[in-house]
Order: sequence, then C-alpha cells, then structure tokens
Amino acid sequence: MTLGGYLYSVFWKFVVGYVWYRSLLFRPLAGLERKASLHILLWLTAAAVLALSLGFRRRKNGWISSACIFLPFGLYTVLAYANTFRTRILLILMLAAVLAMGLTAVMFWGRRLSRRRFRARVSRWKYLMVCTAVSASVCLIGSVGWHAFLEGELFPAAVKAQASAVDETQAQTIASNISEVLKLQPEVWQDLTTAQRIDTMQTICNIEVYYLGLPCAVTVSGANLPENTLGSYDDSSRAISISIEHLENDPVEEVLDTLLHEIYHCYEHRLAEVYTSADPELQRLRLFRDAADYANEVAQPVDPEEDYNAYAAQALETDSRAYAAAGVQEYYHRIAVYMAQN
Repeated sequence: MTLGGYLYSVFWKFVVGYVWYRSLLFRPLAGLERKASLHILLWLTAAAVLALSLGFRRRKNGWISSACIFLPFGLYTVLAYANTFRTRILLILMLAAVLAMGLTAVMFWGRRLSRRRFRARVSRWKYLMVCTAVSASVCLIGSVGWHAFLEGELFPAAVKAQASAVDETQAQTIASNISEVLKLQPEVWQDLTTAQRIDTMQTICNIEVYYLGLPCAVTVSGANLPENTLGSYDDSSRAISISIEHLENDPVEEVLDTLLHEIYHCYEHRLAEVYTSADPELQRLRLFRDAADYANEVAQPVDPEEDYNAYAAQALETDSRAYAAAGVQEYYHRIAVYMAQN
C-alpha cells in the first residue's frame, strides 16, 4: 500500500471497530471511570499504529492495517475481562504462545544463515508474530463478544428461564431450589465465578416468576450497562440485564435487591396490561388502583437522565423498591431458618 492508502485503511477500520466495540463490549477498566478507560483504548491504538508503521515500513498491507486495530482492542479486552473470562482468556493466550514458539523454532532452529538471509528471516518472523497476535486478538474479542453480537446478551445465564408452572409439582420455589438459594450467603457468593453468579440470579428470577404468577419466562444476563446503572428491564424481550461490575464487585444483598427490583417491573407491566384491557366500568374497581398508575406511567415514561427525581417518584419505581427490600429480607430469613434446621 501507499502511505495514503495505508492510513486510510487504518482510519476506516478504526471507526468501524470503535463503534462496534464501544456499543457491545466496552467496559471501564477496574478502578477507572469510563472516560479515562476510553482514553487508554485510544492511546493503545495510537501506540499500535506507530509501532507497526515503523516496524513494517516496506510491508504496509491490509493485514498490517488490521493489526493496528485488532492488537490494541485485543489487549484492552484482556485488561477489561481478565476476571470475568479468566479461563477462556488464559487458554487463548497459552495457545497463541505455543504457536509463536513453534513458528520461531521452525524458522531458526539449527539453521546457519548468511547475514542477508538472516535479516530476511527476521523480517518474515516479525510478520508471522504479528499474524499470530492478531489471530489471538480476534479469538479473544470473538469469544467474549459473540453472544452480544448474535443474541444481544453479553453474558447469558446457562440456567433456562421458566414461566410460572401450571403443574404445582414443577413449581420453582425457594424450597425446591434451596441449594441455589444458599449461594446468596456472602461467604459462598464471594467464591462464585461471574457465570455462576448469573446462573444463581436466573434461578432466583425463576422463583420470583412463580411467586408473582407471571405467564412469561424472564431471562437474566450480565451486561455492560451505563455508568451508575445497576440493572435494567426490557419488557419487549422480557429480559433483565445486570451490570457485570455490579455482579463482580458489590455485596450479594445489593445484587439480589437489583434483581427483585427489575423482576417486579415485569409484574407491574402485566398489571398495566390487564387494566388497559378491562372494561371501563371495571377499571374503577379498587383492585386496579395501583394498576391504573402503572398503566399511565408505562404509557408516558420518564427519562431518568432528564428528571431523575420524577423518575424515582413514579409508582413503578417506589413499589419496585419496596418489593425488593422486603424480598431481600425474606430470602435471608428463609436461609437462616434452613441453616438452623439443618
């Protein structure tokens, strides 16, 4: 490539990669704010462009321009997800290291080369090492983000989401899931992986779906949510997203509170549906007093970024907070009773 063509290739690949990565995979590094973490990603990219441009002055091609993007994004993925996907990341890095050592041995082991051929061999070796690093970066980014790319969920639960059972013998209750409920104990929770914590939250969600009598299954997944957002509920997909940062760093009682808060939103939406579909003369029944508020607030949502006080004062939010607070107490009461009896 000419210099201009090479720089153009780097530029458009960075724009596409940055937009995709920021929307699906980007998360702040541990202990840093989102803006500072974005600056680190940009500096890593600038360093990669400079190093590869100087290191391959005579071999600027599409693969090298791609390496300028994949290498810093892959490195950032390792830094950001080292705890979340530790085993997966270590496996990919180990395979890449073995491949790099194998290629190095094939090219240099036991060979006597002239000075000119040795330089040519070193140049080819550098190129192969970059190819190996890029392949590892692609595998890292793909292994972390393929769920987010295909299904819109970064970290889905392995436990199946279930609707409220008609057959009581299949009901998802605290008693029938006590082994999972006991994982809510802080001393047990701290030893769980992120995947195990998400699975536990999905089990609790299934229990709540049964107790609330919801006719639909609700999925739980880990996600990179906006700053200061612990969880969110999407009624169109019946999905709860919990911040991975929240899952990994905050007390289990707070994570449970978040889940119970979000699942109650699903219950509120179902009540709003029943209210709006009821005959007008029946809508005046005291039974529908709360449902009327829910229906009005669902129809006219308040953006928390525009007016957080008005958002927090909604019946949707105050009732969800009250349900979550009572639910946390109930779960830990049931755990204490079980432990005392066993």
